Amino acid sequence: MSTLKVNTIKPITNDADLSLQGDSSGSAVDCLNIDSSGDIDFSGNTDAKIKLPSAGGIYESDGSTKILAESGGAVTLENTTLSTGTFLTTSTTFPAGHILQSVSASITNLSTSAYTGRTGVMDVQNQITVSTSNAVLINWQTTVYADRGTDAGVYCEIAEGTVSSLSSALSTFIAMASAGNTWFSITGWAYDPTPASTTPSYVFTIQRNTSGTNNVYLTSSSNQINQCRLFEVKL
Repeated sequence: MSTLKVNTIKPITNDADLSLQGDSSGSAVDCLNIDSSGDIDFSGNTDAKIKLPSAGGIYESDGSTKILAESGGAVTLENTTLSTGTFLTTSTTFPAGHILQSVSASITNLSTSAYTGRTGVMDVQNQITVSTSNAVLINWQTTVYADRGTDAGVYCEIAEGTVSSLSSALSTFIAMASAGNTWFSITGWAYDPTPASTTPSYVFTIQRNTSGTNNVYLTSSSNQINQCRLFEVKL
């Protein structure tokens, strides 16, 4: 091995590229080219790889602001803005709290019958697939009618499970009116930190809030009125 110490290396020919090569068993292997504008390209070897140092990386021009570094086989981007058109693969790791996906769920087993006690009136079954360690955020929209006796009130829940198999409530919400039969427009949210499976099911339940309400029921089976959206949350 010999060592060349110089301050500047440049092509012999004016306006030419400078090419750096490696050696493989006596054969030259093109690496990178520095063109006459000072730009670097890999036109001589389109399969060339840039390997990050284990304790270093790529930094901004100030030499102290890290942009890209590798540790333990994982690459970390910092101080970076991803522009429109940037695509991330499924192997990308997001910080906790990020929404990874959203699904407009298909509602099944919807009933517009009248009830007094806790009853599942629609569900979404296996509509989202999440990673084992992640959570699910649920948004449900509907309209419920309360038939007044001495009052008009509805008690709603979002629970894990199905219409035929209710689990404990993830969230509850109450709507009350002091006079007349009432239509309540409901927008409810629930958070499931430990889904029962990677394809969890959820159910919307209704019941009258007090015995002063005769019964309660969904006002319509329309997909425009009854909507459910599921979100996978990174933990």
